[in-house]
Amino acid sequence: MNRVSTCLSSLAILSCLGAPALAADITVVGWGGTWDKAYKEGVWDPYTKAKGNKIIMEEWGGELAKVRAQVQSGSITYDVVSVEAPAMEIGCAEGLFVPLTPEVTGPAASYLEGTLHECGVASDTWATILAYSKDAIPGEGPKSWADYFDTKKFPGKRGMLAGAQYTLENALMGDGVAPADVYKVLRTPEGVDRAFKKLDSIKSDVVWWTSTTQAIQNLTSGEVVMTDQYNARITNEIELEKKNYAIVWEAERLPSLAFAAESQLHAISGFRCHARGTARSAAKGGFKLISPAN
Repeated sequence: MNRVSTCLSSLAILSCLGAPALAADITVVGWGGTWDKAYKEGVWDPYTKAKGNKIIMEEWGGELAKVRAQVQSGSITYDVVSVEAPAMEIGCAEGLFVPLTPEVTGPAASYLEGTLHECGVASDTWATILAYSKDAIPGEGPKSWADYFDTKKFPGKRGMLAGAQYTLENALMGDGVAPADVYKVLRTPEGVDRAFKKLDSIKSDVVWWTSTTQAIQNLTSGEVVMTDQYNARITNEIELEKKNYAIVWEAERLPSLAFAAESQLHAISGFRCHARGTARSAAKGGFKLISPAN
C-alpha cells in the first residue's frame, strides 16, 4: 500500500453499512482549515464524482460528548468523524462507533501495522510543533521546549493550548524529560505534579488558545512571540500566507499513543463512524474505490 493509499484508505470507515446504497448525503466531521480543504480536493470531491453521494463537511474540535449525545438521543447527524486515538478507544468501548468487519476493510495485511482498529482506520499523522515569530524574535530563535519555558532568554508571552493533552507533554520536555520517557513519567503522580510545576513557572506569560485560528491570530498580532501549534497550520501560514514564522523541529523521537515519529509529538487520527442507515449503505460502495489495493 503506497503513501497515498494509506491516507485514502481511511474512507473505509464510511462503510459500516447495511442494505444496498442509495445516493444519500454523507456527513463527514473533521478539523476544518487546511485539513478540510485537502480532504475535499483529494478525497471527497472525487468520491462524489465517482459515486454520486454528496459529502457534507462539518467542523468540530474532537468533542466526544457530541457523538455521545447523538447516540444516546437516537438523533444521529454525523456519519463519519475524524477523532484522535484516545477518543476513538473510548468511543469504541462505549459502543458509540460501529465496528468494522473484514468484509468492509478487506485483508488486515493490506494495512500498515497499527493502523487498522476495531472501530476505525488510521487516516493521518501530524505533529504538535513550536512556532515563533521572526519579527518578534529576529536573530537566533528558540530551539527546544526548554527554550519555550525560558522567559529570560526569550521574553514575551507564550501561546499555549488550553488542554492537558500535549500541554503536559511539552512541559515535561521543557523540564528536561527525554521524549521517549514522557509517557512513562506522566503515568506517575509525581510526573503529573512535575508537569504542572513547570507550567506554573511561566503562568504569568501564558496566553491560552482553544482554536488554531485564535493561536495564529495571537502570533500575528504580536500578543505572543511563540506558540505551540499543529504543523500544517503553521506551514500553511508560512508558505501560502507568507508569514514571517519559523517552526522548531526538535531533533528527537517522541512516541505517541500509536506511533513513534521523528522530532515532535506526533499523533494519529482515524475516521470513526456511527452512521445513519442510508448514508452507511451509500458509503460501502465507495470503499473499493479507495481501498489499499487502489
